[in-house]
Amino acid sequence: FDKVAKKRGVFKVETIGDCYVAVTGLPDPQPDHAVRMTKFAKEIITITSEVTRKLEVSLGPDTGDLCLRLGLNSGPVTAGVLIGEKSRFQLFGDTVNTASRMESTGEPNRIQVSKSTAELLKEAGKSYWVKPREELVHAKGKGNVQTFWIMSRSGTGQADQSNEDPEFGRVRATPGRTRSMLNSEPVRGVQRATSDSVAKAAGSLAMMASQSCDTVDRQREERLVQW
Repeated sequence: FDKVAKKRGVFKVETIGDCYVAVTGLPDPQPDHAVRMTKFAKEIITITSEVTRKLEVSLGPDTGDLCLRLGLNSGPVTAGVLIGEKSRFQLFGDTVNTASRMESTGEPNRIQVSKSTAELLKEAGKSYWVKPREELVHAKGKGNVQTFWIMSRSGTGQADQSNEDPEFGRVRATPGRTRSMLNSEPVRGVQRATSDSVAKAAGSLAMMASQSCDTVDRQREERLVQW
């Protein structure tokens, strides 16, 4: 994920549990931040599928139960470095919370974006990338909101199995797979800007979280309680 982020000009903020938090438009302004983040999300789905297919050989078929859920939102955020024993770059604001809601109310191997991100993509000439979700989504603290799916070249919300997409790059994914546990890299500086984002827990901007089947989730919760 870090390699793709560097290639796409995406800034990794941190990982929280099984969630990968990233942002575009920060710390350097990027007029096309929504497009960059969408391409990043698409490529991440492909990588996730490839990795889990390989891991199934050594870890067993249950590895295929892992899946990636992605949520994107765009808007102003407050960014800064939290000083302490371990200083780290952090993002704050409603934009972060909304991105988290986009991820948590999404579906496996699909990219759900907010209205603000969808509008930016349309302004960038990418109207064919987005499709309104049929039902309204109930987002905590916001009520029922209209969200959008990022569509694949085949016209579905799921990634294509074997197509070359000049806009998104190679897209090939199978249902549910991945978990990224990468180290965060603190950054010096304080900025406020418009951005796409990713996160989890209490907030996220352009957020990606690996998600397992219900059984695995329950087992994970039981282990955490025991710990």
